Amino acid sequence: MSKKTYIITKVIVVIVVCLVVGYASWLSLQKVGDVYLDETERAISEIKQNFLKTTVENIIREIDVTRELEANFYERIVDRRYETLSYEAHLSDNEFADYFINRFRGDADRQTGPDYWTALLWNARGEILYDPSEVFRDDLPTTLGILKDDLHHFRTITHGEIRGLWGVRADLIELLTKEKITEKIRNLQFDGGSYIWINWVLDYNGGDNYAIRVIHPNLPETEGMYLSTETTDQHGNRPYLEELEGVKEYGELFFRYWFKKLGSEESSEKLTYAKLYTDYDWIIAMGIHIDDMQKYIAQTSAESEKVAVMLSLRLVFLLMGLVVAALGLVFMFEQFHLKATTTRLRYEMNKDPVTGVCSRRCGTNKLTASFEEFQITGLSPAIVLFDFDRFKAINDTYGHTVGDQVLKSVVDAVQRSIRVSDEVIRWGGDEFVVILEGLEKGNVAAFCNKILKTVSSLEVVVADEVIRPSISLGASYFHASDQTFLDALRRADRAMYRGKQAGRNKVEVLL
Repeated sequence: MSKKTYIITKVIVVIVVCLVVGYASWLSLQKVGDVYLDETERAISEIKQNFLKTTVENIIREIDVTRELEANFYERIVDRRYETLSYEAHLSDNEFADYFINRFRGDADRQTGPDYWTALLWNARGEILYDPSEVFRDDLPTTLGILKDDLHHFRTITHGEIRGLWGVRADLIELLTKEKITEKIRNLQFDGGSYIWINWVLDYNGGDNYAIRVIHPNLPETEGMYLSTETTDQHGNRPYLEELEGVKEYGELFFRYWFKKLGSEESSEKLTYAKLYTDYDWIIAMGIHIDDMQKYIAQTSAESEKVAVMLSLRLVFLLMGLVVAALGLVFMFEQFHLKATTTRLRYEMNKDPVTGVCSRRCGTNKLTASFEEFQITGLSPAIVLFDFDRFKAINDTYGHTVGDQVLKSVVDAVQRSIRVSDEVIRWGGDEFVVILEGLEKGNVAAFCNKILKTVSSLEVVVADEVIRPSISLGASYFHASDQTFLDALRRADRAMYRGKQAGRNKVEVLL
């Protein structure tokens, strides 16, 4: 396949993919409206339910916190009164009794609400000296037992023959807490006409007068009235019965019924969450009208349709971009892979697999380049040709694997003897060419003898035998009359064979 055909094919693939994606997105858009509307309604309903439940639970936490704060406040007052009375240890019994009575009587006179103190003073003979709340019953032990059960927190003090007890009633703590929570709930405001109301359960069996309405911001005039589980809404539902049964069984529930909107005579279905606060027998509830949710859902649905269209269009363009980018990446990867493969093949072609030096193909290019440079500059490198002495005998005796090992060892030794700028080429079989750059003619023999000496010192151990390889070298240079580098290589070859005829392991130079 030609490159042009390949590119055209890719463009066609991109166009087809984009058309398919566009069509699929268009089909999906037909379903988005219904799906989104259902999910929106479910999500909004869930959010509203969570809001109702969280708000009621926050009120319950507020009750617990307020109770604790009220209790801690009056506990500190009781404890501070003990510290005050303890400072009067120097008084006589009669003086201390008067002081005790005057302190509590003065506190009672200053209170505008219920007297939060319950105080009792008596002497060692059991005679009651001060009982403003008239708590004494029958005898002193019985009275003290009752007081300790009724008081949330109390302290006692002994001063000579005088005994005193004071504290704050538990029901007072609860009364003050209820007053604060009631006031807080009445002042709460929520969007959409929502509010919190409280029913106080008197009889968990239901029926007439089963509960008292404590708080109802929609109908404040009905606060304090008795409720009946037989009461029905406009559609015949009995919401009070459903609410009571739900909190009895589960402690909390969501339920629906019809009721008037806040500040209006219009009635609509209401989603309500109610939870029982068992300490007070309070059912704390909050609701929202369903049609208010539907208006919000309809508005959200209209807006969501616009968003869905925009998202679908963006999806098409995004996918088109991704397809183009993906095909581009594939093309880049193919080019990278092709380049890497070509580089690897070129490397394998240019390197001898046994010795790792330049291959004949690579060497031909390097020798050609050197000869062309010589023709321009007149500067010739030394061209050295060497091959192994009696290498066939090594192969015949030890096999080609050992022969390759010997070849590698000798070539490594030659590379250690030459410079970084020099190049070793495997020309064929056991024959190698060495290009020695910048080596003057007068030094070539000595340089080659150094190579020869290094190789001659080699010992290749095979099993229990030692092979001592040797080579013969011939050297030459380019001549101005040479037509190609092969002319210099032939002279080096004649020089090498002259060395072999002279007994091998020799260096001969033919300039």
